[in-house]
Amino acid sequence: MYTIWYGGLSGRAGFKQYPDTGIYRSQQFKTAIPVSLQITYEEIAILWNQEAKYRPNFEVFDDKVMVPVIFSKVSGIPANIDTYWDTIGELLSEDVIVIQEFPYAKSGNNPFKDKAYTFLQNGKLKKDQIKNYSTYPFSFIREPMQDYMLNKLQEMIDSKIIRGTSTNGMENLITATVLNMDKTLLRLIQKYDFTKQIPKVILVHTKESSGSAEDSILLAYLNLIGFDIVMFVPTGYTTVERFYTRPIFVEHQVGEYKYDLEIPDFDGITKKRFGFASRLFRRGR
Repeated sequence: MYTIWYGGLSGRAGFKQYPDTGIYRSQQFKTAIPVSLQITYEEIAILWNQEAKYRPNFEVFDDKVMVPVIFSKVSGIPANIDTYWDTIGELLSEDVIVIQEFPYAKSGNNPFKDKAYTFLQNGKLKKDQIKNYSTYPFSFIREPMQDYMLNKLQEMIDSKIIRGTSTNGMENLITATVLNMDKTLLRLIQKYDFTKQIPKVILVHTKESSGSAEDSILLAYLNLIGFDIVMFVPTGYTTVERFYTRPIFVEHQVGEYKYDLEIPDFDGITKKRFGFASRLFRRGR
């Protein structure tokens, strides 16, 4: 059984909070400490639709919150194929982005790739210069969230979670990849309230193509800012983890490996169940 933390007293002047009720003002907190939960495969479905404040280990620290998030890889198929697809379909909602092919984050059309090195000095972001850049991509995001995003980008560089960071210039690619995020992702980030519903990405990868370095960067960054991420890989093949310096997600070995599966029409599933089309990305942007 989980121990659910509803948060204690804030202690910051001007913050009104109701102890032990889990009630918070909209956008009350400007920063968060996302922590990946060590959970079982079965617990993904249990926790998936829970707001952050009702999840195990949610806690308040002065003006920030600890946000429990899911980052899992599901390898193999636990039952028959129809049940497998139905399980994924149950996780779909309006705020879930579904990625169906690697590579997703492609570098060829990234306008920041040749510019990113100018945004860094000795491994530190020049945040004011980034914000003042003529095509700064986060300008429409609310200001506190912009600061949070850039701080998390710096945290990612400092963590050296991506192989080659600080040794062969990988920090430049990290910066370029984050600045080139798809607008659909940015809109989810814009409305993200750290105490409420957590934005989500589902990756369904049935082929032999591997994730690119940019894919690894993007998923690690989304985890760092507080997304739920589940990668369904029926083949069990290595995907984005080959670019990480240490494990950052939980892998669930749930059954026999299957190859060359055809992915069903998730648009049809979501329209039938919810009345909207899912946010599908079949071939990168």
